[in-house]
This record gives sequence, C-alpha cells and structure tokens, in this order.
Amino acid sequence: MTEKEIKILSSSLEQSNDSIIVLKAIYKEGKHTVQPAFDSKKNWYAGVERLSDEQKKTKSYYVEPETIKLVLTNNYEFNMNSDVDSVNWEWVSRLPIVAGSHKDAQMTPRAMFYVFVQDREARLKVGTLTSKFKALQYVLEDSPSNLANRALIMGQDFGTESPEAIKEWLAIQADKNPEQIIRLYEAKNTGLNILFLKALQMGIITVSSEGVYKFDDKLLGLNEEGALGYLLSKDATEIVELLKRRVHPDYSDKEKETLAETGAEPTSTVDLLTSSKED
Repeated sequence: MTEKEIKILSSSLEQSNDSIIVLKAIYKEGKHTVQPAFDSKKNWYAGVERLSDEQKKTKSYYVEPETIKLVLTNNYEFNMNSDVDSVNWEWVSRLPIVAGSHKDAQMTPRAMFYVFVQDREARLKVGTLTSKFKALQYVLEDSPSNLANRALIMGQDFGTESPEAIKEWLAIQADKNPEQIIRLYEAKNTGLNILFLKALQMGIITVSSEGVYKFDDKLLGLNEEGALGYLLSKDATEIVELLKRRVHPDYSDKEKETLAETGAEPTSTVDLLTSSKED
C-alpha cells in the first residue's frame, strides 16, 4: 500500500469508529510468512520506528525488524486498539504483497493479500453493478443503425453482420468493461471518430510509414491522437465537411437539414456525426 492509501484507510476507520482491519488472501488457503521490507531510500525498514535503547524502555511494544515474523492467513485481523497489532500494522501495510483493496490487488501482480472493509467493498460492488446496468441500458436502447459504428470505434469491424450480432457483442463488452461503454456513448466526438475511421478504411485519410496522417496533401497530425485533435478544432471545419462528402458522396445538404428538422434517428455515419455534435 502507498502512504496515501494508508492515510485514506486510517481516516475511513476513524470515521466509521471501526478498529479492526481484516486482510483477505487472494488464494484463500494460502499463508505467507512476512518480515518488514527494507527501504533503501531511508536505509531502514518501512513502517518500523527507529528507536534508541532508551526509547525502547518507554514502549509497551516495539518491533525488532530483523527478528520479527508474522504468518499472514486469510481473514487475518489487526485490532488497532491493541499496541501490538497497531505497531505491526504499520510495517505490514507497507509490504508489496498487501494491496489496499480487492480492486487494487487485481492490478498488482505481487499482491497476495488485500484490506477488506465491509462497507467499502459493498459500495464498490453496488457501484460496479450500477455501471454495468447503465452501460447495458445504453446498448439495448441504441438504434440498430448505430451499432456497427459503435463497435468500429472500439476496434471491431463487423462488416455485414446483423445488428443483433453486434448488439450481443456490445452487451458482452458492457458486462466486461462498463466504463468503456459508458465513455463510448457519452463522448461528444463520437461522430468524428466514426468519420475518421471510415475515411481511414476507404483510404481517404492516409498514414505514412512514419505514422503521419494526411488528407490529400493536407497534414492532419503526426499520430492518430494529433490528427483527431486537429479535426476537432475550429480550424478544420472545412476539412471535416470535405471528409463527410468524400466518405458519403450521396449525402446531401438537404438530407442533413431534414434530419435536423425532424429529429429522425441517425441512419449513417454522417447522421451519427450530426447527432453527436448537437448533443
């Protein structure tokens, strides 16, 4: 755990009047013998107070870092009202095998244990379920004509696949990575992303071997992020209009005006672009 995570946890325990810290094991049956980790920057053991012989005499409990050992197991408890447990927690919390939460443990390859706070873990689960529901709702309520373009932004070209097959794939992504789906639907530049990808597919926008993006002889950017950033700027308004016409030569200004007046469902890449910019 980082120093910031330790402070946040301590503050959370104070607010909840909870004095028990529980360590959950990633592998439920596992156990691990631990000692304080040596901090080369401080030339001492992380989380261990450096005491003189005189100072040790005033302590009810202190740690001898070279000899102390603890065997951590699943559901190992530290009672912060205990001098022994509170002092030991200081160095155990700074071990690289201890993560601040179950989520952190999943992203930390060396983690073998994580701090379990019941209310916090419950809130995280509810938050995850809420995100999944929101992402799935976006997918299920989306117009069938938009689905292929949504998938394209996520790097999946379904070609002539049916809207049902694409919707199923997006629904799976909503369960696996709801935040990505939510960002996809709430982004303000969705239409421009689609136009950009379509132009790339059709060879209207080209990429050199050095990764430079061009539209005809016009430099768009030295990489994809730079090219998209330029197309989003006011300076690129005319180029974006040219791209629309090149990607969809049969899409007229009159049709565009009709769409805006009627509020009809978008039915093409350019429609989705128009819809996105009005949001």
